[in-house]
Amino acid sequence: IADVPVADTVPSPETRAFRNKMEFAFAGSLHLGLYRRDAPGRICEVTDCGIAGPRTMVLVRAAREFCRDFGQPAFDPKTGKGLWRHLVIREAAATGQTMVQLITAPRADAKKAATGLADHLAAACPDLTTFVHSTRKTKSAVAAGERIELATGPGFIEDRVGRTAFRISPDSFFQTNTVGAEKLYDTAMVAAALTGSQTVWDLYCGSGGIALYASAHARQVVGVDSSAMSIRDAKTSAGENGIVNCEFVKGDVRRTLESLRATKPDVVFLDPPRAGTHPEVLAALRLLRPARIVYVSCNPATLARDAMALVGDYRVDGVTPVDMFPHGPHIECVMGLVRKD
Repeated sequence: IADVPVADTVPSPETRAFRNKMEFAFAGSLHLGLYRRDAPGRICEVTDCGIAGPRTMVLVRAAREFCRDFGQPAFDPKTGKGLWRHLVIREAAATGQTMVQLITAPRADAKKAATGLADHLAAACPDLTTFVHSTRKTKSAVAAGERIELATGPGFIEDRVGRTAFRISPDSFFQTNTVGAEKLYDTAMVAAALTGSQTVWDLYCGSGGIALYASAHARQVVGVDSSAMSIRDAKTSAGENGIVNCEFVKGDVRRTLESLRATKPDVVFLDPPRAGTHPEVLAALRLLRPARIVYVSCNPATLARDAMALVGDYRVDGVTPVDMFPHGPHIECVMGLVRKD
């Protein structure tokens, strides 16, 4: 695509202790840390991390101590044996709430291990908001639970982006840089040029971040995501914020669009995973012909690929990079596309 106007990068308001979610992996007998960039699959036992929140490393050190003393090895995806899999820590920037999610294999001793770790972490961090134990049977090394077995406290935390409060459950999607998310959403709103009269779709909406943020500037908003937990959080957040013009639908975006045609959109937000938007979704949008499409992407390569599928009917109004990941190689981009009439 030639002659695309690219704005200056919007910087993250914070460059240290900005990350609200950290995923740590267990390995061997027993290491707990982050995957090494130069050796995928191997663990680096970090003792400090400048991008993590203030409680994270306290919790990691306490978890490492307890899990070693418990005497069971980490899960080995090659053999399917072992107990410990991942430790996910979320810290809410606005509320100070903290959630720990332990992910283990579904073994007979998992409950005893999780209960003991929950007590140990509560002693190490008395203001811990909630501890959730999930099990995962699938061998793939993904830090996501398949079944929640135990929760102490409410089982979720709450955070805010601007004036909007968000419910965050263990496996629901929420931007990992809270203060950066406000910059990202503000940039997306500018690209959308909302006036208060439009019908808006937010496809791949996660826990409703863009949809809820846009609700104050739109007549109606419909969010779609395949994650039941994320959709549940989005609906709860809408209710707690008194937002009545948002509807959230659980379903695969590709298969759900047909049922949404009655609410023909004026503006569509796309915020897909790194793999990008399914070609059938892009083809459906070309037929629906919304006046604007705002594509939010953490992968410039798939963003460029998908934009090529739209430029026959749309022109690229501009691209604004947003630095959501300081000190890392990744960048978020907001692309505005305007229909050619």
